[in-house]
Amino acid sequence: MKKVLLSFLIMAYTCTAFAQMSAQEKRRMENRVEGSFPSLDKREEPGINNINFGLVAGMLNPHGSIGSSAEYGVNIGFMPVRHLGAGLELTTTELDKVNVQMTNLLARGTYHLAGDIPILKDSFLGVTGGPIFIEDGDTEWAIGPIVGFDIPLQNQSSGYLTLGLQARYLLISDADDTFSAAAALKYWY
Repeated sequence: MKKVLLSFLIMAYTCTAFAQMSAQEKRRMENRVEGSFPSLDKREEPGINNINFGLVAGMLNPHGSIGSSAEYGVNIGFMPVRHLGAGLELTTTELDKVNVQMTNLLARGTYHLAGDIPILKDSFLGVTGGPIFIEDGDTEWAIGPIVGFDIPLQNQSSGYLTLGLQARYLLISDADDTFSAAAALKYWY
């Protein structure tokens, strides 16, 4: 009987501990249990972290007999709500062995993860697509998935830099599919 009574008292005591939390502590606790997929909402601070501009450099690997080539370019992005992003990326590469220049103008839509896990909280996944201009005058269309992360290099209170990696696989209309892996340095306004 003593064990049952003692167990009941301990349970009752632990339940009352949360009733003594301040409102600020409760908000902090709610933020901690939000998880990796928080709700979407409008930005509370307009202008902060909404627009980013970046440089991209990496390797493009076409499917087939053409070898890997260096790829470089620029991108610009916008986040109208906290975890959804949209942007454009302009990259160019000269394909090995065939000496053909390929320029991609790709629009992208991304979902940015959150939470407390170090790299996962700065990660994104999405879809990209658009025209690919080939040096001989052809224009092909491409679509595919994109994944990556952008890790902040400094305090995020106002404009700051992020360094990240991104990978994309493009399904191209009348050409070989391509896989690209690149580093991305971005400045967030």
